[in-house]
Amino acid sequence: MILLLGNCIALGEHTLLPEITGNPNVTTKHDYSLTSRKWRKEISSWFLKKYHNQQKIADKEILRTALKEKQKQEKKSAFPNYIKDCVNVSTYGATFLGIHQQCKMYLEKNQKPDLVLITDFPFENRGIVIHHNQQKFIIENPIYFVDDYPEFVPKQAYQKFLDKRKLQEKVGETFINKKRQKSYKLLIKFLHHHNLKYKFVIFYKKNKNFFAEHNYIDCTHFVDQFTNSDDYQLCAKKLELQKPIAEYIKKHI
Repeated sequence: MILLLGNCIALGEHTLLPEITGNPNVTTKHDYSLTSRKWRKEISSWFLKKYHNQQKIADKEILRTALKEKQKQEKKSAFPNYIKDCVNVSTYGATFLGIHQQCKMYLEKNQKPDLVLITDFPFENRGIVIHHNQQKFIIENPIYFVDDYPEFVPKQAYQKFLDKRKLQEKVGETFINKKRQKSYKLLIKFLHHHNLKYKFVIFYKKNKNFFAEHNYIDCTHFVDQFTNSDDYQLCAKKLELQKPIAEYIKKHI
Protein backbone atom coordinates (compact mmCIF):
# COMPACT_ATOMS: atom_id res chain seq x y z
CA MET A 1 0.00 0.00 0.00
CA ILE A 2 1.18 3.54 -0.80
CA LEU A 3 0.57 6.54 1.44
CA LEU A 4 0.68 9.82 -0.46
CA LEU A 5 1.32 13.03 1.44
CA GLY A 6 1.42 16.37 -0.25
CA ASN A 7 0.00 19.56 -1.53
CA CYS A 8 -2.80 20.74 -3.84
CA ILE A 9 -0.81 19.35 -6.80
CA ALA A 10 -1.95 15.91 -5.58
CA LEU A 11 -5.56 17.10 -5.23
CA GLY A 12 -6.16 18.08 -8.85
CA GLU A 13 -6.71 21.70 -7.91
CA HIS A 14 -8.29 23.82 -10.69
CA THR A 15 -8.97 20.85 -12.99
CA LEU A 16 -12.72 21.47 -12.77
CA LEU A 17 -12.52 25.10 -13.81
CA PRO A 18 -13.36 24.33 -17.48
CA GLU A 19 -16.54 22.51 -16.43
CA ILE A 20 -17.54 25.13 -13.85
CA THR A 21 -16.90 28.17 -16.04
CA GLY A 22 -18.02 26.62 -19.33
CA ASN A 23 -14.73 27.73 -20.88
CA PRO A 24 -12.53 24.83 -22.12
CA ASN A 25 -9.56 27.20 -22.45
CA VAL A 26 -9.78 28.70 -18.96
CA THR A 27 -6.51 29.19 -17.07
CA THR A 28 -5.72 29.98 -13.46
CA LYS A 29 -5.70 33.64 -14.45
CA HIS A 30 -9.45 33.33 -13.93
CA ASP A 31 -10.45 35.06 -10.70
CA TYR A 32 -11.61 32.19 -8.45
CA SER A 33 -11.28 34.15 -5.21
CA LEU A 34 -14.29 34.37 -2.93
CA THR A 35 -14.26 38.14 -3.35
CA SER A 36 -15.22 37.66 -7.01
CA ARG A 37 -18.97 37.92 -7.50
CA LYS A 38 -18.64 36.26 -10.90
CA TRP A 39 -16.84 33.25 -9.40
CA ARG A 40 -19.35 32.88 -6.57
CA LYS A 41 -22.13 32.85 -9.16
CA GLU A 42 -20.29 30.38 -11.45
CA ILE A 43 -19.52 27.79 -8.81
CA SER A 44 -22.90 28.08 -7.12
CA SER A 45 -24.71 27.66 -10.46
CA TRP A 46 -22.51 24.67 -11.33
CA PHE A 47 -23.29 23.03 -8.02
CA LEU A 48 -27.03 23.66 -8.18
CA LYS A 49 -27.30 22.28 -11.70
CA LYS A 50 -25.26 19.18 -11.01
CA TYR A 51 -25.82 18.22 -7.39
CA HIS A 52 -28.63 20.15 -5.74
CA ASN A 53 -31.30 17.55 -6.50
CA GLN A 54 -29.28 14.97 -4.55
CA GLN A 55 -29.30 16.85 -1.25
CA LYS A 56 -31.15 19.61 0.55
CA ILE A 57 -28.92 22.61 1.17
CA ALA A 58 -29.84 25.85 2.91
CA ASP A 59 -29.32 28.88 0.69
CA LYS A 60 -26.63 30.33 2.96
CA GLU A 61 -24.69 27.04 2.74
CA ILE A 62 -24.72 26.69 -1.06
CA LEU A 63 -21.42 28.46 -1.74
CA ARG A 64 -19.50 26.64 1.01
CA THR A 65 -20.96 23.29 -0.04
CA ALA A 66 -20.18 23.99 -3.70
CA LEU A 67 -16.54 24.71 -2.87
CA LYS A 68 -16.27 21.48 -0.88
CA GLU A 69 -17.86 19.53 -3.74
CA LYS A 70 -15.39 21.05 -6.20
CA GLN A 71 -12.48 19.88 -4.04
CA LYS A 72 -14.02 16.44 -3.61
CA GLN A 73 -14.54 15.94 -7.35
CA GLU A 74 -11.11 17.30 -8.27
CA LYS A 75 -9.45 14.92 -5.82
CA LYS A 76 -11.25 12.00 -7.51
CA SER A 77 -9.66 12.92 -10.84
CA ALA A 78 -6.18 13.64 -9.45
CA PHE A 79 -3.20 11.45 -10.31
CA PRO A 80 -3.09 9.48 -7.00
CA ASN A 81 -6.48 8.02 -7.94
CA TYR A 82 -4.78 6.24 -10.86
CA ILE A 83 -2.19 4.57 -8.62
CA LYS A 84 -3.39 1.23 -7.25
CA ASP A 85 -3.71 0.95 -3.46
CA CYS A 86 -2.75 4.58 -2.96
CA VAL A 87 -4.20 6.46 0.03
CA ASN A 88 -4.10 10.19 -0.65
CA VAL A 89 -4.12 12.33 2.50
CA SER A 90 -2.75 15.47 0.85
CA THR A 91 -3.92 18.87 2.06
CA TYR A 92 -4.20 22.35 0.56
CA GLY A 93 -1.33 24.64 1.49
CA ALA A 94 0.77 21.75 2.80
CA THR A 95 4.16 22.23 4.48
CA PHE A 96 6.67 19.84 6.04
CA LEU A 97 5.06 20.58 9.39
CA GLY A 98 1.62 19.45 8.23
CA ILE A 99 2.95 16.51 6.20
CA HIS A 100 4.72 15.27 9.33
CA GLN A 101 1.49 15.55 11.30
CA GLN A 102 -0.57 13.81 8.60
CA CYS A 103 1.87 10.90 8.50
CA LYS A 104 1.88 10.60 12.28
CA MET A 105 -1.94 10.62 12.43
CA TYR A 106 -2.17 7.99 9.70
CA LEU A 107 0.24 5.63 11.45
CA GLU A 108 -1.68 5.95 14.73
CA LYS A 109 -4.77 4.41 13.13
CA ASN A 110 -3.45 2.27 10.26
CA GLN A 111 -0.84 -0.29 9.33
CA LYS A 112 2.54 0.89 8.11
CA PRO A 113 2.47 1.55 4.35
CA ASP A 114 4.86 -0.18 1.94
CA LEU A 115 5.88 3.21 0.57
CA VAL A 116 5.35 6.87 1.43
CA LEU A 117 5.24 9.27 -1.51
CA ILE A 118 5.70 12.94 -0.61
CA THR A 119 5.08 15.70 -3.12
CA ASP A 120 6.90 18.99 -2.86
CA PHE A 121 5.00 22.25 -2.47
CA PRO A 122 5.46 25.96 -3.18
CA PHE A 123 7.75 27.37 -0.51
CA GLU A 124 5.36 30.31 -0.25
CA ASN A 125 3.21 27.97 1.88
CA ARG A 126 3.38 28.62 5.60
CA GLY A 127 2.71 26.25 8.50
CA ILE A 128 2.49 27.35 12.13
CA VAL A 129 1.57 25.60 15.38
CA ILE A 130 -1.14 27.53 17.22
CA HIS A 131 -2.34 26.87 20.76
CA HIS A 132 -5.89 27.99 21.48
CA ASN A 133 -8.23 27.03 24.35
CA GLN A 134 -5.84 24.28 25.43
CA GLN A 135 -5.88 22.79 21.93
CA LYS A 136 -3.06 22.49 19.43
CA PHE A 137 -3.68 23.36 15.78
CA ILE A 138 -1.31 23.06 12.84
CA ILE A 139 -2.52 25.69 10.41
CA GLU A 140 -1.20 25.95 6.87
CA ASN A 141 -1.84 28.00 3.77
CA PRO A 142 -0.04 30.06 1.13
CA ILE A 143 1.37 33.38 2.29
CA TYR A 144 -1.06 35.34 0.12
CA PHE A 145 -4.19 33.71 1.64
CA VAL A 146 -5.92 35.59 4.45
CA ASP A 147 -9.56 34.50 4.41
CA ASP A 148 -9.39 30.79 3.57
CA TYR A 149 -9.26 29.18 6.99
CA PRO A 150 -9.99 25.43 7.47
CA GLU A 151 -13.31 24.44 8.97
CA PHE A 152 -11.66 22.58 11.86
CA VAL A 153 -9.95 25.79 13.04
CA PRO A 154 -11.82 28.32 15.22
CA LYS A 155 -11.76 31.86 13.81
CA GLN A 156 -9.84 33.10 16.86
CA ALA A 157 -7.14 30.46 16.32
CA TYR A 158 -6.90 31.37 12.64
CA GLN A 159 -6.48 35.03 13.55
CA LYS A 160 -3.62 34.04 15.85
CA PHE A 161 -2.10 32.22 12.87
CA LEU A 162 -2.38 35.32 10.67
CA ASP A 163 -0.84 37.52 13.37
CA LYS A 164 2.02 35.10 13.99
CA ARG A 165 2.61 34.61 10.28
CA LYS A 166 2.85 38.37 9.82
CA LEU A 167 5.41 38.64 12.61
CA GLN A 168 7.50 35.81 11.16
CA GLU A 169 7.50 37.41 7.72
CA LYS A 170 8.83 40.62 9.28
CA VAL A 171 11.73 38.68 10.81
CA GLY A 172 12.75 37.81 7.27
CA GLU A 173 13.47 35.08 4.74
CA THR A 174 16.46 33.70 6.64
CA PHE A 175 14.25 32.84 9.60
CA ILE A 176 11.58 31.31 7.32
CA ASN A 177 14.19 29.14 5.58
CA LYS A 178 15.65 27.92 8.89
CA LYS A 179 12.15 27.09 10.13
CA ARG A 180 11.41 25.14 6.93
CA GLN A 181 14.73 23.28 7.16
CA LYS A 182 14.02 22.31 10.77
CA SER A 183 10.55 20.97 9.88
CA TYR A 184 12.04 19.05 6.96
CA LYS A 185 14.71 17.42 9.16
CA LEU A 186 12.10 16.46 11.76
CA LEU A 187 9.99 14.84 9.02
CA ILE A 188 12.99 12.83 7.73
CA LYS A 189 13.88 11.81 11.28
CA PHE A 190 10.30 10.62 11.84
CA LEU A 191 10.31 8.57 8.63
CA HIS A 192 13.61 6.92 9.56
CA HIS A 193 12.49 6.29 13.14
CA HIS A 194 9.49 4.34 11.87
CA ASN A 195 11.58 2.60 9.22
CA LEU A 196 9.35 3.94 6.45
CA LYS A 197 10.42 3.63 2.84
CA TYR A 198 9.79 7.01 1.21
CA LYS A 199 10.32 8.91 -2.01
CA PHE A 200 9.83 12.55 -2.92
CA VAL A 201 7.91 13.56 -6.05
CA ILE A 202 9.00 16.95 -7.37
CA PHE A 203 6.74 19.20 -9.44
CA TYR A 204 8.32 22.63 -8.85
CA LYS A 205 11.66 23.23 -10.60
CA LYS A 206 12.85 25.76 -8.05
CA ASN A 207 12.68 23.04 -5.37
CA LYS A 208 15.13 20.69 -7.09
CA ASN A 209 18.18 21.98 -5.24
CA PHE A 210 16.46 21.61 -1.88
CA PHE A 211 15.80 17.91 -2.55
CA ALA A 212 19.10 17.26 -4.34
CA GLU A 213 20.24 14.69 -1.74
CA HIS A 214 17.27 12.46 -2.63
CA ASN A 215 16.68 10.20 -5.60
CA TYR A 216 13.37 11.94 -6.26
CA ILE A 217 10.83 11.40 -9.04
CA ASP A 218 11.05 14.42 -11.32
CA CYS A 219 7.61 15.45 -12.61
CA THR A 220 8.51 19.03 -13.45
CA HIS A 221 8.13 18.38 -17.18
CA PHE A 222 4.42 17.77 -16.65
CA VAL A 223 4.06 21.18 -15.03
CA ASP A 224 5.74 22.68 -18.10
CA GLN A 225 3.08 21.05 -20.26
CA PHE A 226 0.12 22.51 -18.37
CA THR A 227 1.63 25.96 -17.74
CA ASN A 228 1.58 28.75 -20.32
CA SER A 229 4.20 31.42 -21.02
CA ASP A 230 2.53 33.76 -18.51
CA ASP A 231 2.92 31.13 -15.78
CA TYR A 232 -0.80 30.34 -15.57
CA GLN A 233 -2.05 26.78 -15.50
CA LEU A 234 -4.02 25.41 -18.47
CA CYS A 235 -6.77 23.69 -16.49
CA ALA A 236 -8.04 21.29 -19.16
CA LYS A 237 -4.48 20.21 -20.00
CA LYS A 238 -3.75 19.67 -16.33
CA LEU A 239 -6.77 17.37 -16.06
CA GLU A 240 -5.73 15.48 -19.19
CA LEU A 241 -2.26 14.85 -17.74
CA GLN A 242 -3.36 13.34 -14.41
CA LYS A 243 -3.30 9.75 -15.68
CA PRO A 244 0.05 10.14 -17.50
CA ILE A 245 1.52 11.61 -14.30
CA ALA A 246 0.35 8.54 -12.38
CA GLU A 247 1.80 6.18 -14.99
CA TYR A 248 5.13 8.01 -14.89
CA ILE A 249 5.30 7.86 -11.09
CA LYS A 250 4.47 4.15 -11.09
CA LYS A 251 7.37 3.49 -13.49
CA HIS A 252 9.82 5.35 -11.23
CA ILE A 253 8.82 4.09 -7.82
